[in-house]
Amino acid sequence: MWVILMKKGFKLAVKLSLTAFALFTLFFALIIYTQETGPFSNSEWPYTCDKTENVAVNYFKKEKNVDIVITNTGFSSELLGSDVYIEGHIKNNKQKKIKATVDSIDNYKIKEAIVFN
Repeated sequence: MWVILMKKGFKLAVKLSLTAFALFTLFFALIIYTQETGPFSNSEWPYTCDKTENVAVNYFKKEKNVDIVITNTGFSSELLGSDVYIEGHIKNNKQKKIKATVDSIDNYKIKEAIVFN
């Protein structure tokens, strides 16, 4: 009886180990895939950056009635994230800062745009 339980326990442990290994492999492959493709990959980032900056400049000009200078463009290290973050200032006024969040997956839609001192 004890031997039968040990065999069943061993089989269960093997199944769980294989499942955990498969999930880990899938997760690792997903990380590699998202780094090699998509808007934040090395090959796509220049386009994403240019597109995001153009959208932000036009948005601030049209919606906030200000010209801006972008000083930093970046993205979150969040897995499967799609947000691009813009920082800068009002043209000819470095004291008035701007920030914007742009969704690179949703047709470069502005999610948030702030002008502050």
